[in-house]
Amino acid sequence: MDLIGAEYEIEFYANGAKYEYEIDANTGRIKESSRKMYQQQPQQQNTANAPLGDISPEQAKKIALAQVPGATESNITKMKEDFEHGRAVYEIEIRHGFKEYDMEIDKATGKVVKFEIDD
Repeated sequence: MDLIGAEYEIEFYANGAKYEYEIDANTGRIKESSRKMYQQQPQQQNTANAPLGDISPEQAKKIALAQVPGATESNITKMKEDFEHGRAVYEIEIRHGFKEYDMEIDKATGKVVKFEIDD
């Protein structure tokens, strides 16, 4: 029995990269795949003295810019609030040089919880 349009979506991490695959459930054919490399270890903002509660959008911008040496606020191309993996986050995209930096910053703590670099 064929399931029209059914597919498997697989995501895994290995050797500093995130791999994503879409596989046709009927044929097993790979329909789409991608690989995104990650920076070894993003810098973490010191939040030990941060006030309790959510960080502001301005604080999130400063934390994000600290991850990309030389970038300024004019390099921020996207910023929005979202809810990912059970937590409120700021999603921020920075374009600087010939790279695109995508990150998620935990809204409650200011911790960088996702950091991707695309060429």
